[in-house]
Amino acid sequence: MPLTRLLMLVIGVVYLAAGVLGFVLAPEPMSAVGHQPSNAVWIFTVSGTQNLLHTLLGALALLSSFKEIHARAFAWVGFCVLLGFTAYGVLAASTQREGDAALNINWPDNVLHLASALVCLAAATVASRQRADQT
Repeated sequence: MPLTRLLMLVIGVVYLAAGVLGFVLAPEPMSAVGHQPSNAVWIFTVSGTQNLLHTLLGALALLSSFKEIHARAFAWVGFCVLLGFTAYGVLAASTQREGDAALNINWPDNVLHLASALVCLAAATVASRQRADQT
């Protein structure tokens, strides 16, 4: 299995698991908005919106891992989306108070999103270099 597909498979499993576990294990899995530090799974704070986004991202990443061209495209999309989550999360986590912010994001969430964005960027650039070498 090519590296890009493998990395998208890993991203897919991680985010699908995070989304599903958020729905199953969180004290209030469908809380939609506001910073609620008590609504957490392990070290990650969760909300219904986050659970839905993580599940969707994971499912799309898993689907993209079946074909190289889809994995390469999703790697770029995933990088942009996860970098956006990270930027929003840094702003939200550094300024939020109880009941503040649209999503329940904390610093461990930001680290996960940034690390995932970097994995997607690595996967996309490796795929681009491999494709350029083949031509």
